[in-house]
Amino acid sequence: MLEIYAQEIVDLLSETLERSVVVTNIDGIIIGAPAKERIGTAHPPSIPVMKYGKMSFDDNEAARRMGVWYPGATVPIFFHGSVVGSVGIAGEPEVVSKFSLLVKKQVESILREKVLIESRSSSQGYLDELVKDIYCFDQSRDNPRLLFSRAEKVNIRLDIPRVVIAVAFSSFSELNPACNDLGLPYSNKQDPFFEELEYRSTQSNVVNVIRQTFSNSQDVVSTTARDKFVIMRAFQAMPVNMEECYEALDEQCEEIFTNLQKRSINTCVGIGSPAKNLYEIPVSYDNAVDVVNLAEKMQISPGIFRYDKMPLEQLLMALRPSRKHSFLWDRVAKARNTTGGDELIETFMAYCQSMFNKLHAAEKLFIHRNTLIYRLNKLEKLAGVDFSDFGQLISFYISCRAMLLNDADEAFSEQAIVFSPADSGSST
Repeated sequence: MLEIYAQEIVDLLSETLERSVVVTNIDGIIIGAPAKERIGTAHPPSIPVMKYGKMSFDDNEAARRMGVWYPGATVPIFFHGSVVGSVGIAGEPEVVSKFSLLVKKQVESILREKVLIESRSSSQGYLDELVKDIYCFDQSRDNPRLLFSRAEKVNIRLDIPRVVIAVAFSSFSELNPACNDLGLPYSNKQDPFFEELEYRSTQSNVVNVIRQTFSNSQDVVSTTARDKFVIMRAFQAMPVNMEECYEALDEQCEEIFTNLQKRSINTCVGIGSPAKNLYEIPVSYDNAVDVVNLAEKMQISPGIFRYDKMPLEQLLMALRPSRKHSFLWDRVAKARNTTGGDELIETFMAYCQSMFNKLHAAEKLFIHRNTLIYRLNKLEKLAGVDFSDFGQLISFYISCRAMLLNDADEAFSEQAIVFSPADSGSST
């Protein structure tokens, strides 16, 4: 493994120290050197250094006896307690002895960092691909044994209940250098979201923040796009009381939301439906993503949303376009196209959402109760709907919601926002 990074380490240290540095493997063969012709040749001082695990210093005479080019110091490189190679530093012993230990520590630190990054990238990439294939799983076409086998390689069980949670960056708030520990830039105060970010490292850091909350070994955290993440929250058994289960999930999601907000990231978090097994996970996934997309389309403030708390919106978004252009739809459109029509619709919506309490609706809109009554009467006549008939009233309300959602959907569709791993391509 040292061979992969040896030349990079040599180039870095030789430039920094302004002297020749060589790296050898465990057999004492040079695998990195400023003079490329030395690569593949022996470095005799390294053999005793690695055998005894101690530094050595050779002056001009000792260097000549050992057949090396320059005097200097040779230090062993340790990785996880074992010697894996050595570093030779050219220079007079009294000079290089002052920083040879520092070089040894620096090389070991670089090696640990390189291996750690590679390991994390590899394991996270594997999880991302696994989650992508779980989402795309089709029981009529795919063999579940293959997924189970792949999941077992990373000790993930697919035979236990799960709830999928979707996390999407909603916006970057005013980035503060004091709390910006995720590698996010803050040079563009206007709209840093559209800057070219170092997303590879940022993704890894966000995943680590999420894993602080979802730390169970069976909880799977995946990246599905540059700014979107999915959690497959595991349960040992399907909870008997789902409301208590959702309350617990709400608390965990609130923790994620708060931890990311502290780091200047606003998020929309969507909680999906319970999935008893592998076959139901794609449904839970879709539900979680749908509520996040709905929140974004409707321009709701960043927060936590549950699929079971937004049934009407999901139902309306699923309507076929031909169904939307109905008798009531046309009446809503007529009212909106009238001067002050949007204000009338807003008043009517507030009235319905206040449980038909005129006083509460007026307070919500900061208007007098008589003004509210006037607007409702005007809308009732304009649309030709009898608000004293609950059936007509609720149908008109649903039509208003459908049209507003349709407007949001058309505006949202202009943006290339991808969440589903089936469409996102490579996630890292």
